Amino acid sequence: MQRIDLRMIVIYFLVLVLLPFLLTSFGYASENKKDLYSLEDISNIRQFHLSPAASELLRKNGFAVSPAYYKEISDIYLECKDTNQPILITTDAVLHTGHIFFDYLLRILEVEKLYDSAVELTDRMLELSIEQFREAHTENVKEAAKLNIGFFAVAKRQFEPEYQVDYGLNELVKQECENIKNHIGLEFRELLT
Repeated sequence: MQRIDLRMIVIYFLVLVLLPFLLTSFGYASENKKDLYSLEDISNIRQFHLSPAASELLRKNGFAVSPAYYKEISDIYLECKDTNQPILITTDAVLHTGHIFFDYLLRILEVEKLYDSAVELTDRMLELSIEQFREAHTENVKEAAKLNIGFFAVAKRQFEPEYQVDYGLNELVKQECENIKNHIGLEFRELLT
């Protein structure tokens, strides 16, 4: 499988999302602001079945939001195609596409880069916490290091569910993992505060 160059994906995404804003802000827009909001030049405006309120908002703001009951944004365009209704190009489609692209980019980034880094960081922090526990000279330091071991053991169990931790923390770690699984939420817990 060909490896995806994440830098190029990020560059394409930024160009896709930012280019229209940059062109407008540097004065490259083909029409002035007043003309952008005029509906008089749209010969088939009646085919869009806009309510008077939506038409007024479109004139005033350059956009209008109308309620819709479609499951996916593409369903709107499919219906327009099926009913031979003209399509009014809107920013929601561009922004939605950008959002989907960004979501896909994050998934790739998580799988190819962040997952291994998170496992490595968790393992190293767990090792350091165990080392601190073993080298502690006072009970306060030993207890703090023990809680750190438990904290990072919870993270380790997210990557390796069978991971067992010593130091009398197995039940506490197991309970914290159950809390995460059950989406318990934010409240005082011995390990995670």
